[in-house]
Amino acid sequence: MGVALVVLAVLLAVLGWGQLALLLALVAGSTLVPARAGWPVRAMLGLVAVCTVMITVATAFDLLGTQLRPAWLAGGTLLALAAAAAEYGDWRHRRREGDGLVALTGLLGVGLTVPRLLGSPADHISRLVYAYDNVHHVRSAFASGVVHGYTYSHPTVPGLYGPTAYRPAQAFLTEYLPWILRGGDTTPTLAQTLVSAEAVYALQLGLVGTAAVALLREVVVAGGRRQRSGLWAAGLAVVLLVLLGVAPVITLRGFQPQAMATAAMLLGLLALVLRDRGLGATRAVVLASGCIALGFNSWPIAAGPLVVATGVVVLQELRRLRWPVWPAMAVLAAVSAFPVYGPPTFFTSTAFLSKDSAAVLRFPVTTWLPLVALGAAGLVATARRSPRSATTTTMVAAVAGSLLTMAAIIAIQVHNGGSVGTYYFVKSVYALVILGAVLSAALLAHLVAGTRGPVRVGALTAVGLVLLLAWAPLGSVAVQTYWYSPAADIYDPRPVQEALARYPDGAPPDVDMLVLGTCRTTASNYTSRWLGTVLRSWTPARDAFVDDIGHRGENLEALRTYAAAVPGRRLEVFTGAGCPLGDEVARAGIPTVHVVVLPAPSS
Repeated sequence: MGVALVVLAVLLAVLGWGQLALLLALVAGSTLVPARAGWPVRAMLGLVAVCTVMITVATAFDLLGTQLRPAWLAGGTLLALAAAAAEYGDWRHRRREGDGLVALTGLLGVGLTVPRLLGSPADHISRLVYAYDNVHHVRSAFASGVVHGYTYSHPTVPGLYGPTAYRPAQAFLTEYLPWILRGGDTTPTLAQTLVSAEAVYALQLGLVGTAAVALLREVVVAGGRRQRSGLWAAGLAVVLLVLLGVAPVITLRGFQPQAMATAAMLLGLLALVLRDRGLGATRAVVLASGCIALGFNSWPIAAGPLVVATGVVVLQELRRLRWPVWPAMAVLAAVSAFPVYGPPTFFTSTAFLSKDSAAVLRFPVTTWLPLVALGAAGLVATARRSPRSATTTTMVAAVAGSLLTMAAIIAIQVHNGGSVGTYYFVKSVYALVILGAVLSAALLAHLVAGTRGPVRVGALTAVGLVLLLAWAPLGSVAVQTYWYSPAADIYDPRPVQEALARYPDGAPPDVDMLVLGTCRTTASNYTSRWLGTVLRSWTPARDAFVDDIGHRGENLEALRTYAAAVPGRRLEVFTGAGCPLGDEVARAGIPTVHVVVLPAPSS
């Protein structure tokens, strides 16, 4: 059996059949979760096992400075998980109550992904522009393909790994998994990278929602058999609040690392609550540690609840944990800490936690307060029915971890002497809101099963109205960002369309395009950033130019500074008709600047 696995994995890697290797690895990983957990949950936790093995191996190769082709990574993952499945796998199939609800949520998430697969590269960019950071994600993902290997700190792409370097797990998922699914080792084109990135972002949305519904099922089941009658009503509430509410706010607004870390947090909690349903303490802790590694390599703030919950479970189950858990946790801890000791530009201090940015949606008090209050009531109702269950202790620890994360950020901001309650604190609230949504839905199930007559009608009506009020602003933002193209004061597609038409495979090193003098600062900033990615114009000087106009607004000095830094480049600067700064750019007489006047955008 062992020899056959080695031969199969090597054969698939040599042939470039990463798709088949990845599919078989997912099947093997899912067998490590007992059949009684339900097949949708087995599939999601199998994906966790696949991603954990992949990012561990890829991180090791990055530290060695060695490229790792996608088919070989898929083949190696298959080898590791198939060997584990042969020894420990549960190959039975068993349906479980609530599997249909979890599966339908996942199917809805996939359905929301389909429109993201359609359109030209310009269409993909227009949909991605709403999210400020997406340009960095795509840029980093594309670089992984350029160097033919998963990388975070590889120096092969000049200018890429500067102040805008992004997190390794996100570059891994947005490029490597789609690359494996495409098959072969050919470097992905920019068009392939764009469609892959947008599809993965949408799938993350579905994964967050599906994981939340699966976690809800465990909370409802812990409340007793009678409470299960309200599972579908509670599931609908989570679909509304998370899949069609909080998750789109995270993913469609560009917080892709946070979306991935949030999904990892929910799946890690799911593994921990399943430890009494046949998964066992050892496997639960290893899977949760893998989710922590994925979270820390994406958005560490979102991993806070899972870190605390895992620590509590380790202390509770100390005597039941088998010895392999300790070396596995040590390796995954090293992978988790990679953003600190690996790249030289990120997470080297806590100063970044005091920075502020307007690129964040602050939840109104009518959203977070009801969800937190109803979530607390739902947690109390569950704890009263099963005070010592794995689900109760895990969820209490997760909520405590979320509160501790928020308190730690406030303390660091106060210590640093900066603004308090700014960007990173606001982002830390998201995890608590999602947990509150899950527990609020559990309260709904409790009311459905535990009340009768007028009391039931009154209680369900009151809670339902409060949840709709909490969801309303989230739903509005989700619809706006999913269906509508960005306004002209956010993004101008015409320069990007021109760049794609003239330089579909990247511009020569002596050509660059910028947008300045439109009297629409955000549009000039966002469009200039995407032009850099389309043209593959990655230099620290260019980053300084777009950062300057992003912070100070449009100004001629930023253009003069950039032109002086790259004297050998011909700069095509798109300006807006009738904008005084555009006329000033034309009169400035900068030798390397060629001005292209854009007509006023149609209303």
